[in-house]
Amino acid sequence: MAPHDELLRKIALVRGRWKAFLWLRGLAWILGVTVASLLIGLVLANSTSISGWAVVGLRLALVAVVLFTVFKTLVLPLRRTPTDTQLARFVEEKNPGLEDRLVSAVEAIHKSKTEQIAFVHLLIKDALDRTKHVRFREQVNKRKFSTFAGLTAGLALALIVSLYISSLFFPVGSALLLGSLLKPPNVDAWELKVTPGDITVARGSDVTIQAVAMGFDPQRAEVHLRYANSTQWEIATMEVAPQNVPTFRHLVFNLQESVHYFVDARGNRSREFTIDVADLPRVEKVDYTYHYPPYTGLAVKKEENATDIAALKGTEVEVTVTGSQLLAGGRLVFADGKSLSLQPPARGWSPARNRRPHNDVSHRADQYEQGEVSRPGRIFHGSPR
Repeated sequence: MAPHDELLRKIALVRGRWKAFLWLRGLAWILGVTVASLLIGLVLANSTSISGWAVVGLRLALVAVVLFTVFKTLVLPLRRTPTDTQLARFVEEKNPGLEDRLVSAVEAIHKSKTEQIAFVHLLIKDALDRTKHVRFREQVNKRKFSTFAGLTAGLALALIVSLYISSLFFPVGSALLLGSLLKPPNVDAWELKVTPGDITVARGSDVTIQAVAMGFDPQRAEVHLRYANSTQWEIATMEVAPQNVPTFRHLVFNLQESVHYFVDARGNRSREFTIDVADLPRVEKVDYTYHYPPYTGLAVKKEENATDIAALKGTEVEVTVTGSQLLAGGRLVFADGKSLSLQPPARGWSPARNRRPHNDVSHRADQYEQGEVSRPGRIFHGSPR
């Protein structure tokens, strides 16, 4: 190999190492920004309340941030390619003992004239002798090179792992942000249906809060409760209900004051609801008086605090409903939609005698002033003995 080719080959080793360093540093920045941006995007998108175009905006922002980082930390630095003379100067800064011999030799190679060939040859030979023990591959900071190499490998692994497990920690966000990238996502496919929503119940009632996950399968759900006399939120884990779709329930016992609540299913949060408490009317007791058909010879029978009606066909049943407070009126409602008005006596309500309960139907007693309350029951036919 000619001396000048050997010297330029050594300079090329420095250039290759320098480019490798720029690649590692740029990739470390790109991967780091990608992982951080992806995490932020998943957190923001992990809600069924986000709109489809908001998800598209998050996607575009994520792509824009990554592209800007690629241009800033990789494209621009690689475009600024150093000359052989600049690299020779860089090596001499790391090795002060060369005393400009390497720079002079490189400049002579690129600017030499025919009549200076002998002199240039001597300069190159001298530079090769002086750089005999110089490790050109290690002129780029070895510690920084190793650091960025480790960061690049670690961040690449973190990106792969985060993409793999994102659906576990961000089930909604990963599906919205990473799925169907070419079109706006159908956010209606993910929904957390919470019942009973905003309601008013009678004081002392037990209320069941239910959350049904539509389109995703969270492993657990929590209900957050804030009572009227408190500023702190209480958190309770909801019980899993055996249903075809993921369903969770939580029972609030003996509710004496209003409560605000919302449900969180692994980052998928519902809107806030309110259960108001009022002194509403309720059925305290239902009594039945049976008037059997004459052919049975049976005496009138009264059954107190009853539920189901069991009587011979043709029996007339007088229903007396006692409420928790005096109200304007009430109805006895059957499952087929028919009803009988309740007539208010001094206390409670009693209708006209129910004429021959036909067919097996369910009924409930409704008492109303500002709302309705009920106690269900059923009607059965008996047979004469």
